Amino acid sequence: GTKLDIVKSSVGENTALYGGGIFNYYGTLTIDQSDISSNWATISNGNGGGINTRFGTMNIDDSTMRENVAAYSGGAIESSWTNVTLQNSTVSINSALVGGGISTGGNAPFTILNTTVSNNSANEGSGGGIYNSFGSIMNITGSTVSQNTATFGGAGIVNYSANLNVVNSTISGNTTNDSGGGIYTSQDNSVLNVSFSTIARNIADADNDDHSDGAGVYVESGTAN
Repeated sequence: GTKLDIVKSSVGENTALYGGGIFNYYGTLTIDQSDISSNWATISNGNGGGINTRFGTMNIDDSTMRENVAAYSGGAIESSWTNVTLQNSTVSINSALVGGGISTGGNAPFTILNTTVSNNSANEGSGGGIYNSFGSIMNITGSTVSQNTATFGGAGIVNYSANLNVVNSTISGNTTNDSGGGIYTSQDNSVLNVSFSTIARNIADADNDDHSDGAGVYVESGTAN
């Protein structure tokens, strides 16, 4: 595949069906000290407002992804079957129906290190900060997932038929009308591991309809440790 390096650059105010700012297909994408902001994948069921990556490798370091919008999934990042490392970065004020900040799927690792995922929204959907799904293996270390919102489950993180490992991180101040203000995990094959972390001040049932549970963590099914 092809190789693209984006260094000390800005990608903004672009529109496409998939990957409003950047589309990576079977390639190796490196983003360093750059800004990916105000891009849109809002045509029809658009995915990856900022970045859409499939079947490749992506490394993001010391960068910012802000105010990107996707009609369906992955406001800032939509990743499918891609080996991803996101470190020393900020993902904030992005929105989508599913995975306001980040949406992942496919049997590939997605590693988040020393990164903040905050103030993202899944309006009329779930996974305000992150939606981790369908075999994805997400490892979050030394990071913060905070102040994200979702109409339905998992304002901070949804773990759906996937693996989620949270180490030395903070999940706080996330708000949903449904269950799982901080983390929502479901499906029998899902695995959730949390260690040396803080899960605090998250809110479930924000609309007070008395049909929601688990402000910090809601385990519908699967294995949680």
